[in-house]
Amino acid sequence: MLLRCPKKTPVPLFVAILCAWFLPRCVDAQDDVAPPPANAREVFARYDIGPAQFSRFVDGGPISSGEEEVLVKILLRFSRLGLENIHRWRKTDVNWNAIAAATHQRQGELFVIRGRAKLVTEHPLPPELAGRLEFAHYYAVNLAIEHSPHEALVLTRTVPKAWSIGTPFDEPAVVDGLLLKLGAPSEGRQQFVFAAGRVSWLPDSSRLARAGFDVSLFDQVHQSNGQGLLGDDREPFYQLLAAISRVERTERDPTSTPLDVVPLLEQPEAHHGEFLPVRGTARRIVKVAISDAGVRERLGLDHYYEIDLFVPLGAAKLRFGEANKIDESPVFENTFPVTLIARQLPPGLAEGELLHEQVAADAVFFKLWTYQSPYMARFNRVQPAPLLMTHEPRLVPVVEQENWVSSGLITATLAGVLLVGAVALWWYRRGDEAYREQRRRQLRSGEQARPDFRGL
Repeated sequence: MLLRCPKKTPVPLFVAILCAWFLPRCVDAQDDVAPPPANAREVFARYDIGPAQFSRFVDGGPISSGEEEVLVKILLRFSRLGLENIHRWRKTDVNWNAIAAATHQRQGELFVIRGRAKLVTEHPLPPELAGRLEFAHYYAVNLAIEHSPHEALVLTRTVPKAWSIGTPFDEPAVVDGLLLKLGAPSEGRQQFVFAAGRVSWLPDSSRLARAGFDVSLFDQVHQSNGQGLLGDDREPFYQLLAAISRVERTERDPTSTPLDVVPLLEQPEAHHGEFLPVRGTARRIVKVAISDAGVRERLGLDHYYEIDLFVPLGAAKLRFGEANKIDESPVFENTFPVTLIARQLPPGLAEGELLHEQVAADAVFFKLWTYQSPYMARFNRVQPAPLLMTHEPRLVPVVEQENWVSSGLITATLAGVLLVGAVALWWYRRGDEAYREQRRRQLRSGEQARPDFRGL
């Protein structure tokens, strides 16, 4: 029996993202009623990190115990700045020599630092301090600043998980850092000390990184595979959606190789950010408007399209469940559901329900997500589906295939008609030749046919 997965319950992807974003914000609802902050220091002042605390940072040396107490409070509350505010307040065009000459006048300001990460060290907090806070250690990242002889020491709670701790390396990185002070100078180079929410990783070998996507954001996604869209998925989702239109194009034809969904179902964490060819039948397309003003301003996004795609399985048969419970396990043959997110649609492809359009794309695998579907609900399960992103899918023209049975019958009929005609022509010519031969014999013998009047 051929089993097909029914169309999923119509709960669009954007609803899950909205819920994942809104619910955590309810925890600090008191912040939403306050007047909009003018700068980062004003936000920290709400958490008792004011001028007196910033004045503890003294230039010319490493972080002292007194400075560390203020530092960890800043790191604890750094997320309260908000990504939209950080994007609005940060300085992108920086003269580091001028900053070094007036550090305390610029203390508490946000700067974009681009460069090469050289070393990461881990710093555990004193037990009495860790007991009062939500974390037990922080990291110090030594960063060679791009186009500058100076360096930065970035103090943060989050670094890419792929980076080694305590071992020198060389990786491109970007930081939105809050200036704290000048560290100890070395060989004429200034060391700027910053606090940051995270360090972004932009490896040279990654097409996504070259488009400005922080590939370490997938660290947040690893733990949510096999679940719906969670709060930690929100920023990576929108960042990838923004970067996908800037990714360099390749000459690969996405229609040449079918998508193999099995590795994405079995080991999704090994394929985050991987470009994969995908082709299938679009059954439903929904345009999703992005109403979040911060996302619209910061990333330039106002909408995307969610495409319910069914990709071919070929001869494969996918069964979910225990081998000894075959009758109680969902089975997929012929096709399997995939969710494709697109920035825009090609000409000729429009949103709608109950579609049957062939589309193809060179897409990026985001995660393995799950949703409710009527078919999987019969087995008390949720539907797993690879979630991929592309800038614009291709509409694949449907080539009408000839029916070999009818074509064969037509060919056989034509051949039969020709054969009958040939036989009839041969028979006619054979009889005519016999008559002419008889007439020649009569003429040679002198016999003439006489008229017969007996019938009159």
